[in-house]
Amino acid sequence: MATPASRAQRVERLGTVQVLHEPLTTSLCQTVLQQIRTTERERRWSLAALASFWTEVILRAPQSLPQALEEAAPGNGAGWPRVQATPEALFERCPTLHGRFFATLYEAFVAQVLPQATPSSAAPRHPLRARFPEVWSVAGARLDAVAHRRKLLREGRACVLPGCVTACSALSRGIPRHLDFNPDAAAGALPRATAALAHVPQGTLLVGDRWYGVGAFCAALTSRGIAGLGRRNGCQRWRWLRALAKTGVAGGTVGDTLLEGKGKKDSPTQTWRWLRWRQGRACWELLTTMLGPEQLSVSDALSLYPWRWKVERVFFDRKEVLHRHRFSTSSPHGVALQG
Repeated sequence: MATPASRAQRVERLGTVQVLHEPLTTSLCQTVLQQIRTTERERRWSLAALASFWTEVILRAPQSLPQALEEAAPGNGAGWPRVQATPEALFERCPTLHGRFFATLYEAFVAQVLPQATPSSAAPRHPLRARFPEVWSVAGARLDAVAHRRKLLREGRACVLPGCVTACSALSRGIPRHLDFNPDAAAGALPRATAALAHVPQGTLLVGDRWYGVGAFCAALTSRGIAGLGRRNGCQRWRWLRALAKTGVAGGTVGDTLLEGKGKKDSPTQTWRWLRWRQGRACWELLTTMLGPEQLSVSDALSLYPWRWKVERVFFDRKEVLHRHRFSTSSPHGVALQG
């Protein structure tokens, strides 16, 4: 029997289910399929049926995919798609369906629900929207191990990682705007983040970790008209230009300095602002491409950076809330669909 305390902690998911199902129509799936289809043909397990099926898997969190297929088999209309096909057809379909189908479908879905997502997250940082149309954060993560390996890998003791994910999240709306899956678990964070910039709107302020505080990434930001803020990468070579100011913020002292970073190979030399906050032994070092204090003040930069951790919530929700601790398929396409 549930206690009053446990009832108070229940999460009402009806609104979430409606948001998921109403825009995710067959018409939207067909439009996405026509946009990116090359040789893919329509089957009984259509893109619309797969989208509906995986949505129910996320909401219901069954113990396994065979159990989910057993629940969906009666076709009683309880959220599961009605597909006149054997369970084996799904397992044959998923490993060969490219992940770009669901990636494009997700972007189309976000475009549909974005007007309903009011900017209520990170409220203390909303004044920044007067200077920047959007404030996003970027981060990457390795996926958890494959649960059921192929026969070729079963004898190996090493942990088999199915790939990695790069996420760009809108801080003011609290939703991931772009998710990119890479089947190579060893793929570098910097090249993946640089490729994700193609999906970031011009004029956005992008907040990242120290992996992105290098000249190559700053050059990519500048070329696309995107502002950047991140922790200084200690491996980056730089040259001191001049001091702008030295002020007291949040009980510590902040030095505001212009630096010139030396690029590698064909990367041009970049000019940054270096914000160094120190209080006793505690020290933060931030870099930003906003060279003028009137564009991004010291206090705004220092108070904004901790909100970068909001993008880590995307990975936490995927693992803990959506029960994606381990993957049951080792094929790249299957992992892209399941994740």
